[in-house]
Amino acid sequence: MKNKYEPIIGLEIHAELNTKSKMFCGCKNDPFGSAPNTNVCPVCLGLPGTLPAPNKQAILDTIKIGKALNSKIAVKTKWDRKHYFYPDLPKNYQISQYDQPICEGGYLNLPPHSESPAIHSGDECGNKKSSIHKAPCFNAGCEGLPNGKKIVLTRIHLEEDTGKLLHSAGDKSSFIDLNRAGAPLVELVTEPVIISAKQAGEFCREYQLILRYLGVSNADMEKGEMRAEVNISLRKSEIRNPKSETNSNNRNPKLGTKVEVKNLNSFKAVEKAIEYEIKRQSEILDSGGKVAQETRGWNDSKQKTFSQRIKETSADYRYFPEPDIPPIATKVLEKEIGKLPELPDAKRDKYKKWGLEDKDIEVIIANLKMSDYFEQTAYNTNNKKILANLLINEVSDMRLKPNDLAYMANVIDSGGINRTIAKKILEEARQGKSIESLFKKYQKIDSGTDLNKIVKKAIAQNPDVAAKIKAGKTQAIAYLIGQVMRETRGKADAKKVEEKIAHFLFSIY
Repeated sequence: MKNKYEPIIGLEIHAELNTKSKMFCGCKNDPFGSAPNTNVCPVCLGLPGTLPAPNKQAILDTIKIGKALNSKIAVKTKWDRKHYFYPDLPKNYQISQYDQPICEGGYLNLPPHSESPAIHSGDECGNKKSSIHKAPCFNAGCEGLPNGKKIVLTRIHLEEDTGKLLHSAGDKSSFIDLNRAGAPLVELVTEPVIISAKQAGEFCREYQLILRYLGVSNADMEKGEMRAEVNISLRKSEIRNPKSETNSNNRNPKLGTKVEVKNLNSFKAVEKAIEYEIKRQSEILDSGGKVAQETRGWNDSKQKTFSQRIKETSADYRYFPEPDIPPIATKVLEKEIGKLPELPDAKRDKYKKWGLEDKDIEVIIANLKMSDYFEQTAYNTNNKKILANLLINEVSDMRLKPNDLAYMANVIDSGGINRTIAKKILEEARQGKSIESLFKKYQKIDSGTDLNKIVKKAIAQNPDVAAKIKAGKTQAIAYLIGQVMRETRGKADAKKVEEKIAHFLFSIY
């Protein structure tokens, strides 16, 4: 049964940059590694008479993010004061960016296993008659967004973070740590083009990977280094006509009332909050009520959202240009950005060409250290699929030298050892034993008189089994193979053992 409502979802994601100093002062940028309120100064405490000085590296890092996400880098940018009153904001305003962000537009491609088509703007697909529609769409001239992989961005801007409030049990008192106040914070805003909780989670995961691959942020959600806010509304589902070239005319153009859910600090929380809001808003609309435009929080223990305040508009923040910081020629700084590192999308394409399966690709890419280790090893390996299997299942701690793992993958590929023996070698190698000596110890018996003698012995000791095989009960050969493998302590190749058993049974006996 078709859902009565369709969700329209946009994301706002904040990520702390890992620069050495804060955004507008020289304080150490280390919110979690220091005692509370030790990395502070008159600037980040908002004391009278202090002047902010922008962190050049933070601006360069933001430009990197924009280039990685296909954004347009502004010719010049400026800062603005965003006013609101909250205990974690000492100045009672935040230095942010309003109408001239560093990066405008752009898009992020979701990974190949993404579950659903994205809504996208007419500008993105070449058909400007439609403001919003789905991919793959049926509008004449639409070039795109195959399989709904592209999520369109509105902007990426740079601002300062707030302090951190800590609440005691029972909410009787609160404490504040201002080590985080003034830390450089990048905010990414998507267009309202996401259509499911799962797709929102996938976007967050992919963005986190990109930040880590760029080296600009650790983006650990559990530490608050990356935080997501969800804007979600519902509207009545459209009646789609796949044969119509003007299918967008069939879509209900009226958007629902937007609700914002703030400070989601895990991918699971992002997905669960969206699922809860879809259910909550659907029930309100079904009962004839109206959804209130508001800001809500997420209670992780109760798995539900709760009302915090009526949603503000930009006018409520009383933005005006920051008088103490002149505009900056961003395009000039862009020239200082060198070649970007290889990003997850490019690695997926490369690993696919190497013959890896999608699930193995995602496991390796999800860990930057594992990806680097894999590539150090892969260039000396013939069969990269075997290498990936070893890395994921046997040596995920990456303590083995890349050359040793490459050698092992090549030996397995050539038939020199089997996977059982490989596992034993790896277990002993972790204890510091030499790979060379272990290979000699476990060198496989795969030909010659030694293996022939063992096979003949197994046949001679089990005449009944041999007779069954010769009589056509070929499944009985598994017993003889097991006897040989036990005698050789797993060093023999099971396939070659089977071939030799068949040879001796039907050629000699």
